[in-house]
Amino acid sequence: MYNLFTDHPSKVDETYFEHMKCAFKFFYTLLGLSFAALIHAVLPFMFEFTASSGVKKLNDCMQDRKSEAAGNKSSFPPNDFPLTPEDLEKWKKK
Repeated sequence: MYNLFTDHPSKVDETYFEHMKCAFKFFYTLLGLSFAALIHAVLPFMFEFTASSGVKKLNDCMQDRKSEAAGNKSSFPPNDFPLTPEDLEKWKKK
């Protein structure tokens, strides 16, 4: 039977609550990145790469998550914000 609350989570091999946790983490990460972008808009010398690098990192994580085999869960979004200097260098090269 089709269930609006479990159909999509099951398609990505998650339970309803696993999917809820992931979506909330994604939301809070994007919220933090949006505040960094807002501050950068007013004070351009602050958070120069935070929003763009963070969005790229979230996208990479989502793409990696899609390609993972079933049963190998990743932490999504990544729990290692703020970005490390290595991440910043990686994004500068892209």
